[in-house]
Amino acid sequence: MEAEAIRAGMNWATGPNVQKFERMLRDIGNVNMKALEIYDKAQSEYEELLKKKDKLRGEREDVLVMINEIDSKKKELFMRTYDVLNDNFKISFISNHF
Repeated sequence: MEAEAIRAGMNWATGPNVQKFERMLRDIGNVNMKALEIYDKAQSEYEELLKKKDKLRGEREDVLVMINEIDSKKKELFMRTYDVLNDNFKISFISNHF
């Protein structure tokens, strides 16, 4: 029985089946043997770009926080200066006119 199975397997691997698979290989054409290597390189570069994107996103957030802090300090300093000048102007105006 085992011998029959082996013969059946051999019959399958000969004749029209082999020709069919050979024809399929010819139809596929040449295979780029470096395709897997190219894919791995592209995948690696893609992952690096994702890391850089995440890093840049974090740095952008840091810069925006810094800009907001600077704007707040700028406004606070402007208002303090304005208040001092306003007080000085009032004193000057009052002393000159009264």
